Amino acid sequence: MKKILFTCFLGKLCPYPNRSRSISRSFVSYLSDKGAVFRQPQADIFQERSDFISQAKGLPISMYFIPLILFLFFGTIIEASSQVADSPGTDLWSVPLRSGLFRSTSPLGFSLVDDAISLKQGGFGSPAGEGNFGVALFYGELTNPDSLSPLAFSWTPYFFSRDAPFMKEEALVELEKGEFYDGVSSPRVRKFSFELSLADRAGYFTLTLGDRPLLEDFLVYPDDSVKVELDVFHSSIVFGGPDAVFYEVQYALKRLVARMDFDAPMVMFSSRSRPRFQKAENQALIEKYDAAFGSHFKLVEVGKEAVDYFFSELDRGKELLAPQLELLDFYSDELGKDRYDLLLTEVVSGFYGNRLSSFRKFHYPEVLSRFSVEEREKYLDRILVLFSELEEWERKLDASVHAQSQLVSAPYLNLAMEKSMLKAIFGKRSFLSQVSEDYSGEMEDRLLSGYLSQYMGAIPDAATTLDSYLAATETSPWKDRLVNLGHAFIPGETIIPVRLEDMEGQVYTEDFFKGQPTLLYFYFSSCAHSADFFRDILFPLYQDTQNLGYRMVAISMDDDREFWKSRISKYSDLSLTNLITTSESKKRWGDYYEIHAFPKTMLLDGQGRVVSFNLRTGFTTYEAFKNKFIDLYREQVVGN
Repeated sequence: MKKILFTCFLGKLCPYPNRSRSISRSFVSYLSDKGAVFRQPQADIFQERSDFISQAKGLPISMYFIPLILFLFFGTIIEASSQVADSPGTDLWSVPLRSGLFRSTSPLGFSLVDDAISLKQGGFGSPAGEGNFGVALFYGELTNPDSLSPLAFSWTPYFFSRDAPFMKEEALVELEKGEFYDGVSSPRVRKFSFELSLADRAGYFTLTLGDRPLLEDFLVYPDDSVKVELDVFHSSIVFGGPDAVFYEVQYALKRLVARMDFDAPMVMFSSRSRPRFQKAENQALIEKYDAAFGSHFKLVEVGKEAVDYFFSELDRGKELLAPQLELLDFYSDELGKDRYDLLLTEVVSGFYGNRLSSFRKFHYPEVLSRFSVEEREKYLDRILVLFSELEEWERKLDASVHAQSQLVSAPYLNLAMEKSMLKAIFGKRSFLSQVSEDYSGEMEDRLLSGYLSQYMGAIPDAATTLDSYLAATETSPWKDRLVNLGHAFIPGETIIPVRLEDMEGQVYTEDFFKGQPTLLYFYFSSCAHSADFFRDILFPLYQDTQNLGYRMVAISMDDDREFWKSRISKYSDLSLTNLITTSESKKRWGDYYEIHAFPKTMLLDGQGRVVSFNLRTGFTTYEAFKNKFIDLYREQVVGN
C-alpha cells in the first residue's frame, strides 16, 4: 500500500515498520493544542488499542480512555488521572504452552489450575474437548528471488485478541526442489507441504516470507486442502485445490478494502487555526495536490464538524460495503452456507466494529466535552439506532450457521465488545453485567475472555477482576485463557526458567534473579518510546532510589545481537547488567508474561518472585512515579 504511515506512541514516524502496526492510509488524527494525536482504524480488522499519543510534557496520558475502561469494570467512574500508553511494539511469534510445562503457584490466594492447554487436551466444560480437532493441508510452490528468507506459518485455532500469544503456534516451512516428474520443472521453484492443527471450527493463519506477510490473517477450516502458488518474482499469488474458492474470495476481499482505502483521501481532524495550516506555503500545497490526480489530503475541524463527518461516513455503510457484498454474493453458491456466512460476518463486523471503536475512543470524549445535553442525546441515539439495525441484520441470518461464525470471527468479537462497552458506558454499568444480559453460553465466555485479553493491563485490581470473570466463565478455551492471564498480570509467582546472554556471551539463568531484588526493563532497540522512557523516567528512578538495595537489569528482546550491542548507549546504560534473550526464551517469556508491548517492567523480590508487572500505570509526573515505586518496594519487597 502506498504511503503507509507508521507511528509509535510518541507520534513519530517509525523507521522500523515491521515492529509496529501499519496505519490505514485514510487514518484520522486529532491535533489538539498540546499536540495529542489519535489514529482512527479503517481497514485493519484487528485494531484494538486505544492509539492515544500525548506529546505534552511529562508522561503520556489518556484523559478519557482509561476512566472509561475503569468504569466498565466497576460500574462507576473511578479517580484515575492517567495511564502511560504502551508502544505498539513488535508482534512476537509464539508457540503454545504444552501440557505439564508450567504449573501455577496459586499467588495471593488465587486458585489457578494447570493452564498449559494443548488442542488435544481440552479444558473446562470443553466444547473443543478430546477428539474435536482437525488438520488443514497446504501444498505450495514458491518462486523467490531472495532465497535466504525463511517461509513460515503462524496460526491459532481460536482468536482471543490481536496480541494474545495463548494457543498460537508457528513453524518454519521446509522447502524442497522439484523433481520434474512431480510437475515442478523450474529450478527457481521450491515446493512445500504443511499441515495446520486446528480445533473443531475455523481458525486463522498467516504465511510470511522473512518479515513480509504473504497471506495475513486468513481464515482456514479443519480438513481444508488448498494449493497456493507464491510467485514473489512476479508479485503473484494463486490458489488451487478443492477449497481454493474460499481463499481466492478472502484474497479478493482484502484487495477490495485496500483499493478503497488507497482511493480515499488522508483525513486529519485538527484545527484550521493551527500555525501549520495557516502558512501560505502549506495552503498552496493543499490546493495544488487537491487539484492534481493522485493522493489527496482532507482537513476536518475538531468538534461538531468532525463528529458530523464521522456519522456521515457511518451512514454510508451500505454504499461502502456494497463492493464486498457483491463479491460475496457472486461466489455464494461455491462457498456454501457456512463459509458464506462466516465471510459475510467478517465483512460487516469489520466495517462497523472499527467505526464503533473509533467513536468510543475518540469521538465520544469529544461529544461529552464539547456538546450540550440535547446534542449528546442526538448523537448517542444515532449509535443506538445502529445497534438496532445490526441486531435486525443478524436476526435475518440462519441462526444455527451464524452462531458458529460468532464464535470464530475476530471482527465479530471486536464488534460485540464495542457494542457491549458502549451500552455499559451509556447505562452506567459494568461490562461484565452488560455482557451477561446480552449474551449467554460460549459467546458470553468468548466476550469476557477477549475483553480481559485486551484490557487486563488497565485494571487497577487485576486479581479481583480476574476472579469475577473466572466465576462467570464456564467453557474452554475461554476460561483457560483467563487462567493463563493470571501469569502475566497477577503478581506472586516465582520467575520461570529463562536463558539470557550478556554482551560477551556469558549465559544467565533464572537463578541470577535470586538473592537480590531486581527491576527488569524489557525493550527492543528500535522503539523510540523505550529509549525516551528509559532516559527520562526509568534510569533517573534507579539513580534516585538504588540506595534501597535493588539492582536494575536491562533485557533486550531483539533478534540481532550486533544491532542490540550497537544501540545499548541509547536504550540502556553500560553501568547496568545488559542481557539479551535467546530465541527459545524470547518465545517462552513472551508467551508466558505477554511481553508484546514495550517498554515493559517487572519488579522481583530477593527470592525471584514477581511483585509488580507494570510500574508505568497511573502517573502524570516523575515525582508521583518515584514515590509510588518507593511505597511499593517497601511494602512488597522489604515488607516480605
